[in-house]
Amino acid sequence: LNDLISQEIGSMKDGEVRRSFLLGPQGKLGYILWVVQDGDRVGLITDSGRGEELAATLGRYRIRVDVEIAPESEPVWLVMGEWDGIDVSWDGVPRTLVVGDRPDLPDGSSGEHEDVRIRAGEPRWGAEVGEDSIVHETNLVPLSVDFTKGCFLGQELVARMDSRGGTAPQSVRWIDLENDATAGSDLFVD
Repeated sequence: LNDLISQEIGSMKDGEVRRSFLLGPQGKLGYILWVVQDGDRVGLITDSGRGEELAATLGRYRIRVDVEIAPESEPVWLVMGEWDGIDVSWDGVPRTLVVGDRPDLPDGSSGEHEDVRIRAGEPRWGAEVGEDSIVHETNLVPLSVDFTKGCFLGQELVARMDSRGGTAPQSVRWIDLENDATAGSDLFVD
């Protein structure tokens, strides 16, 4: 796994969490990940609904390695705020992933979550990024790529852009408005 993803995970301690990417061979974005070290298990957290696809993708790279790859079978809950679980906070936005029983908290709406995500500048698969995106479009490279670890899948494009000082357009941008708007609102200029 350490040779496939963009983050160094060999030195992770139990309970530690790091950001990472799994890229395609040409350096295109495959998955935005949170990596969790849990004893002799490593958990990979990706966008909702993509766990089985991620497990199948990793299974294609499993060659002569005694490892089991499977999506989590227990329910997984995202708590906006601090809670007992896995810290998957965005910049300035505390978030906790809870596996197992549902936390005794009120439900938030997907629109509220989307508003917070956009304000945090966090890209979402299928909205701002997709299979034709490169990692530099995510604004997550400083958190998700270890340039000293050695090779990883698709690293040539990432390293070339970094070494040459290349930039890429980023789809998550701030727009200052006189009045508040919610995700999905139509915005008109003049």
